[in-house]
Order: sequence, then C-alpha cells, then structure tokens
Amino acid sequence: MKKYAFFDFDGTLISQDSFMMIVKEGVKSNPLRALFLIIFLPVIILLFLFKLDRSYAKSLALWSVTFGKSKKECILFFRSVMNRYKDNIWFLESKKEFERLKALGCDIVVVTASGQSWARVLLREFSVPSDMLIGSRLGYFCFGVILTSKNCYRHEKINRIQKQLGTNFSWYAGYTDHIADLPMLLPCQNKYIICPKPKHLIDFKEFFNNKFELFHWTTKANKG
Repeated sequence: MKKYAFFDFDGTLISQDSFMMIVKEGVKSNPLRALFLIIFLPVIILLFLFKLDRSYAKSLALWSVTFGKSKKECILFFRSVMNRYKDNIWFLESKKEFERLKALGCDIVVVTASGQSWARVLLREFSVPSDMLIGSRLGYFCFGVILTSKNCYRHEKINRIQKQLGTNFSWYAGYTDHIADLPMLLPCQNKYIICPKPKHLIDFKEFFNNKFELFHWTTKANKG
C-alpha cells in the first residue's frame, strides 16, 4: 500500500501566513485598494466570527487587492511577493525531513488553505520533492482573483485528499502547526507538530496525550 506524508504549508513549511502576505503587499502596492477591503470588511469579519465558509471572505479580500490587474499581472504579483520573502520564511530543517521521508518510500503531499498558484512558486523555488500540491484553487473574475474552489481548510483538506488519492493508501505521517489540521492528523500513524503557538500546543497535548513529535524548526532569518 502506498505511503503518504501530508504537510500543511503556512506555519509548517514557511514561518508566515502566505495569504496575509499577499493581502498586505497588495495594499502596499496601491493604497487605494485598502478602500475595497474597508468596504468588504464587515462581511469578512462576520464570516470569520460566525465560523462560516471562509471561501467567500478570502475571495473578497483577494479580489480587493488584485482588482484592476490582468491575469498575467496577478500571476507576476504572486510570484514577486513569494520571491521577495522566500529566503527568510522557509523552514531550513524541512529539506532533511523530506529526504528522510523519501528514503522511507513516502510520497509527499502539501495540503494548504492558501492559493495553489503562489504556494507552487515556493515549492519550485526550494526544489521541494512534493508529489502533489492540494490547495485553494484560484480564478480570474471581474478584473480580480477569487477562490474557485472551497477554501482548503479543516475537513475540506480530507475531502480534497480523498478526491485526489482515493481511500486505499497509508496515512504514514502528518505535519502541521495549527489545531485546525486535526482532521488531517487523526488518521496519520506519525504526527509531527511544527513551531505551534502555545494555545495550539496545549490543545495538541490534550487531544493526543503527548503522542506526537514536536519540532522547533528555524528560518534563515531567525538563525541569523
């Protein structure tokens, strides 16, 4: 039976939230875009507060900071943001972990709520030997970028994994920093928690009765 190792992306392979990086840089590139965010902010806040589908909230935020760009300009924008920060946000220890997993015969799948378009930029840049990238799919609509799939978050990650891989495989390992990935960790034989926030670490300890490995990975920025 084929073995798979599943990695979250934001906070697990990189030290930042890549979606927020895109939003911040979009506003900085043209401060007028902040007006769109302000207009949509009440809706975005309500969607998050009531834990409704984040797909709409993320689409509104993403569209706000890309409105007016052509498809090509949006792609170049995502690429430029990732390339600008790549050297300081990638966890250096991840490469050895990938090599260890590959030696064990595991295929590596990166599963992220962030956009596949910009996550792929960093995975290629660091030559990550991932066999599959599963993330929120993006599309161009009314002169801006939105999500064209459900936000790949919590249980949606399981839905997308099973849609891509079926059910006849071994959940060998799972890696994350966030308690939201509990559904993805539960079926994994080996559980790895990467640089979690204290509140998430407490939850992991209670839920798994300390039966996981805790890694404190570092970036080039915090090594220097």
